Amino acid sequence: MGAPSSDGDATCSPTQRSASTCGDDDKRGINNAQAWANVTGDLHFWLVQNAGYTQGPSPIATPEFVRNFTDQFNVRVRGSLKDRFVNGYAGWPTSSAWGPGQPIKVIAGEYAAFADFWRDWPESEARRLGDLAIAAGADGYLDGGTVAVP
Repeated sequence: MGAPSSDGDATCSPTQRSASTCGDDDKRGINNAQAWANVTGDLHFWLVQNAGYTQGPSPIATPEFVRNFTDQFNVRVRGSLKDRFVNGYAGWPTSSAWGPGQPIKVIAGEYAAFADFWRDWPESEARRLGDLAIAAGADGYLDGGTVAVP
């Protein structure tokens, strides 16, 4: 399997490089949920990488980016990453290497490092996004934050 791209998740076949192309039409009949089911028994964490805010003229993440960023960690947002791994939305697996019925921990992995380095993004923005991710339901953060990780 090829490595997923930024803002992507499980790949389904060698010719499909990101989740956006991973559908039910794979020749082997593997969809995104099945691709995850094939690997979650060996995984404890998923480090989510986000991009998309670094192309604008401002070093501050837009309100739209912040909403989309935090929604992915909110178990109550239908179709979010947490909804998929915790509630099994769209057939995604709800178990992991932690054990049956113990979902993968969804970590806000990289969301500011690129902008911090290449665009001199304020460190306060990285910490703000990390704190917002935890408030929304992320299981941890890597690019900065000030609140305790659950």
